[in-house]
Amino acid sequence: MRRIAGAVLIVSVLFAALSISAMAAGDTSPEGHGIRVTEFNDVRSAIAEVGEPQYLDGAQVPSESFRKLGIGLWHDSGFKGGGARIGVIDSGFGRLDELIEAMGLPPVPAERRVNHCDAGFERTEHGTATVEVLYDLAPEAELWLLCIDDTVDLGLAVDNVIDADIDIVNMSLGFYNTGRGDGSGAPDSPDASILRAIDNGIVWVNAAGNEAELHYGGLFTDRDGDGRHEFAGADEQAEFLLPAGRSADILLKWDAWPVTDQDFSICAGPVGGPLLCDAASPAGERQPTAFVSVFNGLDADAIYRIVIRGSGGSIAPRLDMILLGGRDLEYPVAAGSLGEPASTPGVLTVGAICSADLTRRPFSSQGLTADGRNGVDLLAPESVSSTIYGLAAGCGSGFTGTSAAAPHVSAALALLASSGPGRTGVQLKADLLARVAAGRDLATGPDPASGHGHLALGLPPEGPVNIAEIDHGFTTPGLDHNGPNSDAAQPLTGGAGTLMTSDRPDRSEAQPFPRSAVSGAVRVFLEPARSPEQIESVRFSIDGILVSVETDPGYDLGAGDAAISYGFDTTRLADGDHLLEATVHLVDGSISSVSTTFHVDNPDGAPGPASADRDRLVIVGGLDRLVDGQIVTGELDVSLLISEAATVPVDHVLFYLDARLVQFDDRVPYQLGVVDGGVAVPFDLSSIGPGQHVLTAFIYDIDGGSRVVSGAFTVQ
Repeated sequence: MRRIAGAVLIVSVLFAALSISAMAAGDTSPEGHGIRVTEFNDVRSAIAEVGEPQYLDGAQVPSESFRKLGIGLWHDSGFKGGGARIGVIDSGFGRLDELIEAMGLPPVPAERRVNHCDAGFERTEHGTATVEVLYDLAPEAELWLLCIDDTVDLGLAVDNVIDADIDIVNMSLGFYNTGRGDGSGAPDSPDASILRAIDNGIVWVNAAGNEAELHYGGLFTDRDGDGRHEFAGADEQAEFLLPAGRSADILLKWDAWPVTDQDFSICAGPVGGPLLCDAASPAGERQPTAFVSVFNGLDADAIYRIVIRGSGGSIAPRLDMILLGGRDLEYPVAAGSLGEPASTPGVLTVGAICSADLTRRPFSSQGLTADGRNGVDLLAPESVSSTIYGLAAGCGSGFTGTSAAAPHVSAALALLASSGPGRTGVQLKADLLARVAAGRDLATGPDPASGHGHLALGLPPEGPVNIAEIDHGFTTPGLDHNGPNSDAAQPLTGGAGTLMTSDRPDRSEAQPFPRSAVSGAVRVFLEPARSPEQIESVRFSIDGILVSVETDPGYDLGAGDAAISYGFDTTRLADGDHLLEATVHLVDGSISSVSTTFHVDNPDGAPGPASADRDRLVIVGGLDRLVDGQIVTGELDVSLLISEAATVPVDHVLFYLDARLVQFDDRVPYQLGVVDGGVAVPFDLSSIGPGQHVLTAFIYDIDGGSRVVSGAFTVQ
């Protein structure tokens, strides 16, 4: 097992009999490799031996998903994935040729077998099981197979798929402790590699992971001041079961990226026995991660305990802990259990449902991500029969886990690609999610556990799709993924209405959005298909993050009312392509959506949302962080800081939370919360519940002028 930068390097979910060990944050791998991958195939393998793979007389085993997803209808219509090129990045492709022969398919030529694995291209059979799902559902897709061990190999594999002009990448692997979980990883991180692929137009499909029941997350809490984290109440340890002869790795990270001088450590040991902690960290700043490994050398299962020690201080960051190799973790927290790159923006992240009863699997990792996105995009079948892993006899058998779910989505994208050649990756994703959303029964829309819903393709088109005619009431993208294309912009209409833009506050001379690349403040609004009396609210999201909630006619992305539209500040976004979605919630409980891609291109040096020349909503205390993008619990202590460039005094401020007026304030400092004896009491979040929310401040000057500033945050 290799380790680097304080993170565990995991080659497989079947762990060798390791001695008890710990690694300092500054240690590096003597081989110079990166962080090892984790396979997301069999959820049992971390707690019990799986045994030898079960080959069924060398014959192909039919997938249960073929019938349940209606794949036969697509094949009968001539759509079998032809023309789509899929890159499969995995940990090994053992017995691949036997599978291909059993399925009666042409062999994969040598130039499409790319090996970066130290032990060879066939070192595991995990990738072969993934290939079987892809060939079963999209037999005419062209597969490129790439074997990797670690993060360094992943970067090389991304170079390969870009050079090979791959359309879709399927990766049923993941990493832990390589980044914050918001796509901001270092240049050699999985985040950076995957974002490079996405920027080159590749649709990246990734398994969500199987750690929902093996993850703990929460703010560091030390009420008694003894330096030990309290998991629940006054309990300062979390127990788990470690089977006889097995090792467990416990990984910790805290939200102080990219480097920190805070010192947290992770400790583990048998109940009643000594604790082993990760080695003392070197002085100075380092990556906010820690790791410890323990081994049960007994002949019987044993109960072990985990303790987290903090360095003290006034800052209490969010902690995320993953247990690999044990089971029955005490105090599991499913929320926030995604690894990398499942949490990377732009990745199509796939959770798991059992093919037998279509229920979401409890182990399937969940969002939210560190920056407040749902994280999971959709669910797909697992527990499917496999030549490699055997027949599926109900949930928990056959090819299991999110490793099995992800290739179902990659194959579905290939079928869509073959039905409408020429579509960009963004358009394929939008089409697929539109079909998923059309079949969902989630009354509240996308959520961090199930995303948009269960994988569903619906009926195939009668012939090849005309791209300009695609309209599911969910999205009709008007931009190419690789940049602005104003000639391709179409009025985005559907069941929800039409997205429009105007340069004027009264919305006059409006045109369909987007017209071209946007910068600065942009006025965007929805012309709804229904009358205002029928609409409860319109919720705007960008890249899956809620940014605006509107209940008044006008329905503006940047807030407004029937008489005036305010601009949305695009400096809140990175330059590049983004996905805007407007979801209309009707009073009868029904929901419809429309969305589009748009391109942001702000000039170099443009003041960002944190600039002193901007009005800004900040969380009081510590570093006065912008509200936008924060994850909070319990209370919200927010101040409105007025721009230093403002020349007209403020008369008063109105605070709105999710389009509901919650406070009037006409005295500096302008703060959200109840004023008690001249002291502002933080706003109690218990009344709004968990999930994504938007705080908006309407600023009214003494001369009658007005403006708006807002921030999106997540309540846990």
